[in-house]
Amino acid sequence: MGDRELITLKEARERLGISRVTMTKLVKEGRFTLYENPLDRREKLVDAADVAAYARPKPMAPAHKQEGR
Repeated sequence: MGDRELITLKEARERLGISRVTMTKLVKEGRFTLYENPLDRREKLVDAADVAAYARPKPMAPAHKQEGR
């Protein structure tokens, strides 16, 4: 798995402050790639960097253009 930090879906939900239902929806939408835990095939993991990137604020509107351009 390389240098990738994988966390459980429960930990990802806690970091994002979302419910199990919302996390399931985000996974189904393809926002997170699931990985199988090699020690417990029932447990699914996600990349911690993907979770952090999803939690970053996103701009709601394009930045203002400078006058005269």
